[in-house]
Amino acid sequence: MQKDELSKYSLPVVLATGNNDKLREVREILNSEVLSLKDAGIECFDVDENKDSFEGNAMLKVEALLNDIKLEEFIVIADDSGLSVEALDGAPGVYSARYAALDDKVLGGTKTDSKANCEKLKKELEKKGLWGSFASFECAIAYAIKTKDKMYEDRLEKGKQESGVLRKSLSGVACVEERGSNGFGYDGMFYPCEEELKLDFKSLDSKKKFLESHKSLGELDPNEKNKISHRLKALKALEAVFANYEVKKD
Repeated sequence: MQKDELSKYSLPVVLATGNNDKLREVREILNSEVLSLKDAGIECFDVDENKDSFEGNAMLKVEALLNDIKLEEFIVIADDSGLSVEALDGAPGVYSARYAALDDKVLGGTKTDSKANCEKLKKELEKKGLWGSFASFECAIAYAIKTKDKMYEDRLEKGKQESGVLRKSLSGVACVEERGSNGFGYDGMFYPCEEELKLDFKSLDSKKKFLESHKSLGELDPNEKNKISHRLKALKALEAVFANYEVKKD
């Protein structure tokens, strides 16, 4: 196993998610052992993600776990991520996981499956006569460090935790044509492209040319995706923060 800034820590790292796909992806990106909630002694984890920002929801998950993790010392991380589509005024945004459950009167609803959410997104774009729109995948990572190790005393009060949150994004196009079977969520509908493009989202010819030269996240293998993803960018930024508290393993 290659060592990165997180894998050098003697403290266990716990990911606050019940999403096995997300847990697998974080482990692959960090190339490090990351504990599941079950590994950390948490049998039930259900947080009402009622904040209006990715940062707020990510920190909610971290705070919900601080007193429940059955470990004396640990690092807990949580992400809240979603798709923001320009033509839909930023929707589905923080409601990405429950987009299909929303209606015009109630912002909330419960989590719905990925297929239903993707169908909802397609319908909303098609209502506007669009085959796609510029969009971005957003990822906010919240963290908290709890330790009693004397090696941290210059940075942390003994027995206390330090916490924070940061956010990164991946630019691209959300398209009604879903491609690929890799990834999860909206990956098959999202085509990453960091370059500036001039696209006519009402022209089928423009759509054809775009799809001939771009792949969706769902078409990329995990290694390719993890080299460019919004989650990778956020986790790498987190590593830089954690470098201030580095404790190398023996």
